[in-house]
Amino acid sequence: MDVRKVFGIPKFSSSSSSSSSSLLWLFLFLLLERAIELDAAVYIVGDEDGWTTGYNYLSWSMKYNFSVGDTLVFNYVKGQHNTWEVTEGAYRSCNMSTGVLKQHRSGTDQIALSEERGYWFVCSIEGHCPGGMKLGVQVTANHDAPSPEAPPSDNGGGQAPPPDAGAATSVAPAAIFIAWFLHFYLSFASA
Repeated sequence: MDVRKVFGIPKFSSSSSSSSSSLLWLFLFLLLERAIELDAAVYIVGDEDGWTTGYNYLSWSMKYNFSVGDTLVFNYVKGQHNTWEVTEGAYRSCNMSTGVLKQHRSGTDQIALSEERGYWFVCSIEGHCPGGMKLGVQVTANHDAPSPEAPPSDNGGGQAPPPDAGAATSVAPAAIFIAWFLHFYLSFASA
């Protein structure tokens, strides 16, 4: 039985083996890139309480290890709050006359953490930042690295566990197997 006929796969000539090899590597690259994306997490700032006054965002942020590719979602009543990304200095002083990097006002602001660095957010409504409506997070290259500012946690007190980074590690072996299988099959198909 010819497997190529069953699956409708044409027989490759030796002149097309280099293009087959290129396609194989492109496929492997795309699959591994997708595996890395699967490791990203989405965090609802303040969990079910959202982005509001009277919440301890320092305690909230210490529950998690934020990584490049993650997303922060700020949920709030539009018009009552906002989310401004600011410099560390503006964050610490709650003075938004300088140091404002981006302004968000949608009520469901989604902010991608695209770089390994500190991110600083405040609500610019009068009195909200000095009242504690501000968030600082340190973003690392991957979820396995501990947050440099977070103390050791016993996960007690009803805190949520850190996000599961296992999703990408389960996809990568599958990608390698598929690439090996395609390489093996294409080697015989071109023979």
